[in-house]
Formats: sequence, C-alpha cells, structure tokens
Amino acid sequence: MKRSIVPWATAIFVVLVGLAYSQTRPANPTEADSRIDEQAGHTANHATSRIRRVTTPQVAEPGPGTWSNCLVVDGVAYIAGMVARGNNGKVVAGDECEQAKLIFTKIRNLVEAAGGTMADVVKFTIFVTDITQREKVWRARGEVFVGDFP
Repeated sequence: MKRSIVPWATAIFVVLVGLAYSQTRPANPTEADSRIDEQAGHTANHATSRIRRVTTPQVAEPGPGTWSNCLVVDGVAYIAGMVARGNNGKVVAGDECEQAKLIFTKIRNLVEAAGGTMADVVKFTIFVTDITQREKVWRARGEVFVGDFP
C-alpha cells in the first residue's frame, strides 16, 4: 500500500502585517465593515472584534463551524495548517517538492490577502510524512523564501 506524501505546514504561522492592518481598520470600531479589494480580489471582514477573518478566492475555505484559514489579530496573521489538496479536495499529483509548492502558494495568497508579503514571515513549521524526502521540501522553500529563513 502506497503512503500519502502530503507535507504539512503548521497551524501556527505568524506574519507581521501591522501597517496593512492599521490602514484598513474601520474608523469607527463599533461599525461593522466589509470591504473588497478589487485589485487583490479578496474580502476582509471587519467587525467589532479585534479579530479579523481574511479570505481569498485562491484558497478554498473550510466548512462552516470548523476553522478559519487566516485570522488577523492586532496586526499579526495566524494561518491554519495547509495540505497539498487542490480546491477540489484531492491531493495534487507530484512529489514532495510539487506538493510543498502548492502549500507555499496557498500560504502566500493568504499572507498577501492579509496585507503582508512572504518577507514578513517570522515563524514557519513544516511537518513531512517521510523525513527522507525533506530535501525536496527545502528546495520548494528556497523558491519562496530568500535571505534569512523564518
């Protein structure tokens, strides 16, 4: 029986997006506000809470009542763990490098929807199902991050 080779990104993914968050915060915090950024194509929902859910059409949202892919709290984005499944729910074909690229693309889309860039990432944890294949995941990571790796 063949094992799945789905690498996992962590459920704790921290991005500093303070500047972008402060610029999009509603002037009156008691007034709910929903804005659509036409250029980025994402929706940011603002409510009376200091927690803001961020979505993007490029990353499928989980079912209601399960979890949120991206929450921003006080300028810090928390991104849920991602797996190498397409928007159709099926694991993508390819080796660990190809699957990791899909995961990093999903994360990048959420980071950008929250107002940050991958250069803002300060913590990143990766889980792989077969540690002997980690070099393939590192290769994909090297295509996303430059300089000091988070």
